[in-house]
Amino acid sequence: MTAKIIIDNLQLYSHIGCYEEERRVGTQLSFSASLLVDISKPSTTDNVCDALNYVEVCDAVKDVLSVEANLLETVAARIATRLKTDFTSKGLTGGTIRISKCNPPIGQALDGVAIEINL
Repeated sequence: MTAKIIIDNLQLYSHIGCYEEERRVGTQLSFSASLLVDISKPSTTDNVCDALNYVEVCDAVKDVLSVEANLLETVAARIATRLKTDFTSKGLTGGTIRISKCNPPIGQALDGVAIEINL
């Protein structure tokens, strides 16, 4: 049985960016994911140890963001790799992740810029 686990708009702060000020001051990021998960085992055992634990997913994302990078593309690829590495054994079979820079330094009004990739 396959389900989607949704992580919606996890707010994070990181020193990601091409510009020196972004890396020095930091920037607000938002992370969202729609993760496809085989829930056959946890749905019958009712044991969190058998499930993809979304707290652990959020912690993994925060850990990836602690490493300096210039581009959202780099960060998104690192997150995708980390999630596949750490959570395939917990039933992760695919999905989509999105990471947004909430206040990009482009001198124009907008809600943010984002990259979305498939796992």
